[in-house]
Amino acid sequence: MIQGRFDVTPFVKVGMSVWLLIAFAGSVSGTLFLLVQMLSGHNISSDDLMIAIVPIALLAFGATLVTFGRWLGRRDDEQYLMDFLKRTLEAAEESS
Repeated sequence: MIQGRFDVTPFVKVGMSVWLLIAFAGSVSGTLFLLVQMLSGHNISSDDLMIAIVPIALLAFGATLVTFGRWLGRRDDEQYLMDFLKRTLEAAEESS
């Protein structure tokens, strides 16, 4: 019996988690900053808007990157991998 598992490295999991956490914290704090500015009656400049928009864009990009990666890995290549391993290792499948 041949068993295996394909997954991303722990470095990628940690990196994406940190990326999404920072983007989420930035979008929440940027939005709160913008709301406080609006409610206190200050004029909102384009720089103030960027404080809220950029982290949201980073969060959307990170989520899109993960979704696109899963979409790329959607195919079921089990038979191809089994054939490759049989040819490479000269292994035979066990009869059950």
